[in-house]
Amino acid sequence: MTTIYHARVGETRQPLLASSARLLASATKAPLASEALALRLLDLVPHPVNHTTMWSGVECVEPGSVLTTHSRGYSIRRWWHAPLPTQSLSEAREHVRKEMIAAVELRTGLGPPFATDLSGGLDSTPICHLAGRSGRRFTARTVASRDAADQDMEWAIKAAARIPGSRSDTLHGLDGASSPLLFRTGRLSCPHG
Repeated sequence: MTTIYHARVGETRQPLLASSARLLASATKAPLASEALALRLLDLVPHPVNHTTMWSGVECVEPGSVLTTHSRGYSIRRWWHAPLPTQSLSEAREHVRKEMIAAVELRTGLGPPFATDLSGGLDSTPICHLAGRSGRRFTARTVASRDAADQDMEWAIKAAARIPGSRSDTLHGLDGASSPLLFRTGRLSCPHG
């Protein structure tokens, strides 16, 4: 999936669109946004600022939105909205469980060994658990944070021990201090635009 960026240039505010925030910044001579640049030094850029670029006036079309061109330029509108709560919690839980099982089975079918992220949190842990049920060999990767208060590695170790069929080499931990910063100027994804 390609992220689309947009900006306006000149006195006429001519609209420009591109799949690269850097290209638009260069075309519009957009200055760096120091606050956005500083955020890129964090290990994890928090929502909703993770959908900003590092240049003032260059913006991304956020996930769940669509950009439409027309004679006056372009417009952006949300196309995805959270569904209305029409099911009970137990019905919804069962639906989510079935969909997660199907999604993981689809991605862990026959083929070479695979890898997953495992932070020990409420998203990666169930996915790794379901992947373990596939019986296929895989590696779960955890990158330790530079933040001493972060508990991801601790919880990832606990979670990995309970993955069905896990072995001593299932979890591969990476030292956050020796890992490169997540600072990127990225052309492909909105979070690092």
